Amino acid sequence: MRQTSPYVIVLAAAASRVGRSTLAGNLAVYLKGLAEDLPVAVISFDPGYDPAQMFVLPDHPATSLNDLSDGLGLEAQLTLGQFGVEYMAAGVLPPITASQLRCLLLKSNFPGILIIDAGQLNEVPAAVALQAADLVLAPVRNAAGLAALSGVRRELRAGGGNDQMLWLIPSMVSDPQEQARQLEFLRFAAHERSCQVLDAEFVVDEQLPLLTRGAGGSVLTRMPDSQAHRLLHHLAQLALQQFEAGGDRYCQLYRLKLDGALPQRFRRVELVCPLCNELACFTSAHYCESLPQRRRWLVHADCVTRLMAGRKLQPFWKSDQTAVLRMGVESSGLLPQIRLLLADNDGKLVESELFQPATDSGWQTLVRQATGLTLAEQLPALIILYPAQVGQAVLGESWYRKCVSLRKVLRDGLVAEL
Repeated sequence: MRQTSPYVIVLAAAASRVGRSTLAGNLAVYLKGLAEDLPVAVISFDPGYDPAQMFVLPDHPATSLNDLSDGLGLEAQLTLGQFGVEYMAAGVLPPITASQLRCLLLKSNFPGILIIDAGQLNEVPAAVALQAADLVLAPVRNAAGLAALSGVRRELRAGGGNDQMLWLIPSMVSDPQEQARQLEFLRFAAHERSCQVLDAEFVVDEQLPLLTRGAGGSVLTRMPDSQAHRLLHHLAQLALQQFEAGGDRYCQLYRLKLDGALPQRFRRVELVCPLCNELACFTSAHYCESLPQRRRWLVHADCVTRLMAGRKLQPFWKSDQTAVLRMGVESSGLLPQIRLLLADNDGKLVESELFQPATDSGWQTLVRQATGLTLAEQLPALIILYPAQVGQAVLGESWYRKCVSLRKVLRDGLVAEL
């Protein structure tokens, strides 16, 4: 993932004593165990659960949730704790809307996972957390818990989310016979509601909080042979898979629009990079347009750099340059080839290369993005990749005016070349 804001995992449950807070803290430890270099943080919107009890380091006071401010990035408000997990101590969430929380996270330089214990579902902080979530994990024990999922889904959708972002965790009592009956009912009822269910159960053992109590206490270090250990290892693997796949880009776009986080011109530009299918509006990206089709989109600068690998012009290429692709190259007929041209800072064409890319290459993907046709189907057309900038700057009016001026110089140069 390229963006620097955190991937948000929310633990939400309708009932108490289903293991929500225990799962939140221990999931962070297991994530660090599976991916040591991954930044992981825990905060709780439930005043009854204090992450400091588990993660505090001696003589290292923690910041409190009372001080959470949308004027600072998240990374400036966290405290490093046990296991390398960052956290905020318990407190009362200041008045903050879902939009303000999303904007706070968007401005943060924390390219890892943030775990939020959402607290009680019928309270405002839980709704705020759910509307900022990329993944929701919901421990459920009985029919009442399943019925409450309608509220979780409602808040998730209000933030642009969908049911694919919600996973149920069967939360079982310790009696084996009762477990079997509960589990059969939960899986059947969840299937009826089209819910995803984790293929493992969390057995709520009253001894577990006692055995893992205190700073540095975790299932991983104190109960490594338990059923809870197996559940948390499985859950952490799922969370990492979801994180590595990236958040739902349609949800991300919806939230950016809802929060007014994009310049006005974003409606005219495709913001998902066609080469990697990730949003390209918060990292270095090329603004691209096709002529005569006049389609516009963003493509990551590092995706283009990888695309240039192996080309004769690669030694001359820098991301602050302009590149032009000519399709429908004429010879004895139209050829399925691309003429790649590089321009200097003034728009003067200085280098050129003619090549025929493989049918499964990124060049072919760019051509289809620009024209809707394969390279073999092309009539004469152009793709212009303007110098890379941070995506938000590329979408600004002043940058677009520079592109218009540069486009004219490039087209005049191409006419002269012919």
